[in-house]
Amino acid sequence: MKIYLAGAIAKMGAEQKTSLGTIAQTLRNKGLEVFNPIEHKIEKGDEMDNKEWARKVFEMDKAHLDEADVVVLCYNGVESVGQNGTCWECGYSYAKQKPVIIVTMNPASVSSLMLAFGSHSCVKGVRGLRRYDFKKLRQNSFTTILG
Repeated sequence: MKIYLAGAIAKMGAEQKTSLGTIAQTLRNKGLEVFNPIEHKIEKGDEMDNKEWARKVFEMDKAHLDEADVVVLCYNGVESVGQNGTCWECGYSYAKQKPVIIVTMNPASVSSLMLAFGSHSCVKGVRGLRRYDFKKLRQNSFTTILG
């Protein structure tokens, strides 16, 4: 199974980058194939102007979204999906009928109505992700997602 790992890379501090890496490793330990955008660089990106580089990033990420069977969102609160591509990635995946699994990384519940209703399931932290069965892809109810 192919997983696209979504998270607000542009606004990430060290703690959030660690969370994303931990989630990626947890998924790989389950035998899943993971595309984590933070692990990939655009070839010769430093030789491109910003517009060309941004187009290449968009094309690479969208191609991996298209290939993915499931999208896993590292959710660190509303700021983790604010003004960035993470919401677009989740909405695009929903429109393509791909399950979106939210991993909440702090005690706060999912505060976005669109993410809550547009997601397939929500798990609490890495511990919940370790227990989640990707073969069954159990769906949580809205009240469970909002905690």
